[in-house]
Amino acid sequence: MRNISYLIRRAKFLDSRLIVALDLYTDTVDSKSLLIDRLDKLLEKLTNYVAAIKIGLPTILCLGIDELHELLHKYRDYYFIADMKISDVGHIDRILCRYADRMGFDAVISHAIIGLKNGLEVVVDEVHSKGGSIFTVCAMSHPGAEEILNTNFSKMLDISLKAGVDGFILPATQPKYIQLAREKIGKEKIVISPGVVHQGAEVGTAVKYGADFEIIGRGVYLADDPVKAAQTYASKLRWSI
Repeated sequence: MRNISYLIRRAKFLDSRLIVALDLYTDTVDSKSLLIDRLDKLLEKLTNYVAAIKIGLPTILCLGIDELHELLHKYRDYYFIADMKISDVGHIDRILCRYADRMGFDAVISHAIIGLKNGLEVVVDEVHSKGGSIFTVCAMSHPGAEEILNTNFSKMLDISLKAGVDGFILPATQPKYIQLAREKIGKEKIVISPGVVHQGAEVGTAVKYGADFEIIGRGVYLADDPVKAAQTYASKLRWSI
């Protein structure tokens, strides 16, 4: 694992705040090799425009530990984020973090709603012991998030800061949470925002409100020309802006 400083150096070198989410999967075992080939080609072609790659559970479960390990280590220039949405008790969280490290990820995403004691404190301890970074989800974009999760935004932010996380996952579709977070955390922590393009947020909106990076998934990998799409988005998400 590598810490957040690597991500910042890469972003500055590329002059890009773009993170691409690769949540591709297949429903059949026979198609697994085709999926690996597709991911391989995407990673090869996007490297000049994308600061980091976020990979979620559908892809992790579909490929498996060994195949993903091989793929991630082939493209070590990227900063890889495991979007495992960790949200269990401490000893299980620790195991999941160790698997993330084994697969070759640099950072892990956890829910902050699990709390500090035997929750986030374990996640942070395990990931930091491996040299990696931890991001917590303190708000989400879907309607149901406003029922419970988002109503505890301030508490989750405080718990995350106390735990010593490296950054936050906050929705670009609800920039008020990005603003509120920035007012409390200043510039010392990283804010990464999903929900861009297919979920409705315009490219650049989250950065405008204080995010450091924007995550775009389907807007890239479902595009007719993913490389051109990534290049276009990256040009609107320059680090120097």
